[in-house]
Formats: sequence, C-alpha cells, structure tokens
Amino acid sequence: MRLTCSAFLLLLVLVMSAQSEQNTDDQIIKSSTIILFDASNSMSDNNKMSNAKIAVKEFISELDYASDELALIVLYDCDNITVEQPFTTDQSLIASKIDAIQATGDTPLGAAIDFAKNYVDEYANGAKKIIQFTDGIETCPYEETYGGIGDIEVNIIGFGIRSGSTQETKLQDFARTIGGNYLSADDASTPAALISSLQKAYSGVIFTYDLDAARVWNNKGYILYIKGEYDEAIKAYDEAIKLNSSEPAYWNNKGHALYIKGEYDEAIKAYDEAIKLNSSEPAYWNNKGHALYIKGEYDDAIKAYDEAIKLNLSEPVYWSDKASAHYDQEEYDEAIKAYDEAIKLNSSEPAYWNNKGHTFYIQGEYDEAIKAFEEAIKLNSSEPVYWNGKANSLNIQGEYDEALKAYDEAIKLNSSEPIYKASRGCVLDSMGKYDEAIKLFDEAIKLDPKSTTAWNGKGVALANQGKYDESIQAYQEAIRLDPIDSAVSWYNKGFAHYAQGKYDEALDSFDEAIKLDPMLAIAWEGKGKTLEALGKQDEAIKAYDEAIKLDPINQ
Repeated sequence: MRLTCSAFLLLLVLVMSAQSEQNTDDQIIKSSTIILFDASNSMSDNNKMSNAKIAVKEFISELDYASDELALIVLYDCDNITVEQPFTTDQSLIASKIDAIQATGDTPLGAAIDFAKNYVDEYANGAKKIIQFTDGIETCPYEETYGGIGDIEVNIIGFGIRSGSTQETKLQDFARTIGGNYLSADDASTPAALISSLQKAYSGVIFTYDLDAARVWNNKGYILYIKGEYDEAIKAYDEAIKLNSSEPAYWNNKGHALYIKGEYDEAIKAYDEAIKLNSSEPAYWNNKGHALYIKGEYDDAIKAYDEAIKLNLSEPVYWSDKASAHYDQEEYDEAIKAYDEAIKLNSSEPAYWNNKGHTFYIQGEYDEAIKAFEEAIKLNSSEPVYWNGKANSLNIQGEYDEALKAYDEAIKLNSSEPIYKASRGCVLDSMGKYDEAIKLFDEAIKLDPKSTTAWNGKGVALANQGKYDESIQAYQEAIRLDPIDSAVSWYNKGFAHYAQGKYDEALDSFDEAIKLDPMLAIAWEGKGKTLEALGKQDEAIKAYDEAIKLDPINQ
C-alpha cells in the first residue's frame, strides 16, 4: 500500500506541475471543487452509471469557466481511488474523462473523503468543496487519518437510495460524522435528480437539519450499538421512537440491537413495526428473516426473504439467505436453486459457491461439490474453509492423494485449526498410514483438547492397529466431551469391544449409539452381529431388518 501511494503521489505532482504552467495569466480562482464519482460495481445496475455520467457532464457545462476549477476523482474499489483529472478550468477535459469510467468493485466512501480532503488542501486555489455521490454505503475497511484544517465544505449525495431506507440513514450518519451535509437524489432512473442535487451542493443551497431530538437519540443509539452497549442503545432508540414513532428506521435499528442480544422475539416485533411503516423496504423484511431463521422458524424466514426478494430482485444476499433457510430445512434442491440465483447476480462472491458446494456434498453429489468448491477457491484461494470443503469431497470419493493436497493447502493457510489436521488424519487412516494419522490426531488434540473429531479419529486409527484398549480410551474421551452427540463414538467403542470378543460390552455400546441416533444404520448392523455372536438369532434378524430399512443400498 505504501509503495502504491508513493507512486500515485508522484504522478499527481507531475500532472500538477504541468497544470501550474497553464495558470500563469493572473486568473483568479474563486472555487475549487472535487467531484467524487462512485464507480463501484452496484453503479452498473439499472442505467445508473449512464445517468450519472449525463448528470455530471450537464452539471459542469453550467459552471463559470473563468473562476471555477474542478477535479475528478473516481472511486473504483477499496484500494483504487484515482485522480482522473487534476484541478482544471477546462471543463471539457473532465467531460472527456467521464465517458471512460466503468463500474468495478467495492465502495470506499471514507477512504475517498480522506483522500479528497488531503488532495484539496494541497492543490486547491479557491474555496474548497467536495461533492461525493454514491448509490451505496461503505463496503471497505477504513480508519480515518485526515488531520486537515476543516475549512472544506463536504456534501454527500445519495443516488438512487430510497428515502427513509436503512441505507439512507447510514449515509446521513456518515455525512454527519465527517462534518458534511446530505442530499437525496433518490430517483436514479433519469439524470434529473442527480443534476439538481449537484447544483444545490455546488451553490451552497444545502438542506440543513433542524434540531431533531428523535434523530439525535437515534444517532446516540447507533454509537452505543457500535460500542457494544446494546441495552443503552435500545433505551436510546426507545427515546427516539417515543418522539417519532412513525420513523421506520428507528424501529429497525432497535430490532438490530435486540437481535444482537439474542432477544429474537422482541427483535421481530421491532422489525414488524418498521415493516408496518414502510413495507417497501427490503432490508426490513430481510432482517426479520434473519431473526426468524435464528429461531429455527425456517418457513416464516423464507416468506420474509421472499418479500425482500420481491422488492429487490437484484440483491444476491437475499437469495443467499433464503438458500441457507432451505438448507437447514434439508430442502437441498431448493437451496441450490437459491444459491444459483445469488451466483447469477454476483458470481464473484466465493461464499455463494462454497455454500452451494456444501449443499451438493450433503446430497452426496461429490463431483458437483468439488466443482463448486473449486470456483470458490478460484475467487479466493487464501480461504482455508474452501480448501477443506474440496478435501472432504475428495476424501469421501476415495481420492486420497488429491484430498491430502487440499487439506495441506487448508493447513498451510491456517495451521491452528484442529479440524483440518484431524480430517487429514482420517485420510491417512483410510490409506493405512496409522502412525502418521495418530500423529496428526495428537497435533489436533494439542490445539484443541476438546476436539471430539480428533479423539474419535485417534480411536479409529488405534483400533485399526489392533490397539483396542487404547482406542476405547480415546472413544471414551470423545463421549465424555460431548455425551449428547456421541452416537458414532459409541458405535466405534462397540466395534472395539466386539473385536475383543467382549460381546456384552459391545451390545451395551451399540444400544447407547442407537439411543442417541436411532437412524444410525451401522449401529443396528453392529448390534445384529453382536446378537448373532451371542447366539440370539431372532433378535439379530430384527436388528439387521432395522439396518436394511435405514440403508437398503449399503447393507
């Protein structure tokens, strides 16, 4: 980042030296204005970019060429804020640069303001102004570093952002935080609203906020929320609501604070109030969907997500959230359809491919799962979770060498995650490399002594070496750590007792496994074999029948 900035500043100095030579005729500059042009990816939707270009060119065509200088800075992505045109009084230069702008990445609002403030301080010849228009909220990590003199007029224009929406509230808060004004150009279907807002921002006819006690309480609530003081935040939002109960954003914000506290019923009530006041805001429906989802009320969550989608068909997050609810209801085909919609809208989001991969995996469609995980890896090869998902799919297909390579990538990226080492250990166990497997299970246990996967895996490797007493100790530890979800460990323990010829102990273990998970077919099979060994043929047949009923193909 430092090298990039240095190179960038050098370029500016060179360009400005050339510009300075042009301004040697005692020209008096009254106004120095920076246009911060949002070229984030969302600007490509619904002709927003073409309307923004028309609006800016129309706006600059009306300026006073003799006394107004303009600079054009474009926000392409988090680490790409570019001075496309340094300060100039030749407005045609800016117009020619505007045509080449293309929508690209995320929205670095804070970094852009910071950059523009430093730039205007250094190069402005007249009264300093920054006009930033954007169709979204901050999507980049950023901490403000600007320490300038504070004599800059800053105006933020919300372009195509619905009045009263959560997005608008956040942009208004952002404007206040940086000491600026907020204007709305909520209609992005034509250039007209943006032209009007640019003119108002430039001429100084800014909408100032009257002291609004409700808004002040809401702002206080937001700061308390950010600080993690959720009880106090809720009290502040309640004060805002007392003063203005018809503002949906206040109810929505209260809902967030309740949600984060785990008070989901109360959060749903708050979201419902927001929806009652503004049922056309998709974010409120989506937030309600989250609260229902976390409660396990998946059908109602899906209905809420559907409302959000109906209101905004182009938001991939809503489709992804809906997919998660279908997944948790074991409606895997529906989940894949929803993930596909999310991917159609944003194919560059690796999490969507990863989640689709998991859904294929759970359905046993391992080839499709591998393809999806590989897409996720292509987009972000430094995320170990994606490599782990691919490795699991390869492992279950018996492609052990490839699985080991994928687990190695996951471990390389996060060597402190015990599950990756335990999973790699399972592959080595399947390959008959028991000593290597046990070494990895021990490493996993060292990282997390409570890893039941590692203890259970170690038990399996020891049993495969014929070390049944040691394997039983490992299974017992897994059972002690998680007595509720230990059906497989009880089954493995039963298998070890069976191998030792201790049929009564084996039968007890298989019965414990069945008690915890009556759908575990292998436990019924183990019970059948043990009963057979005990000479209880009729009971053995019943146990085998249960196993066949549960898994008719693999018995």
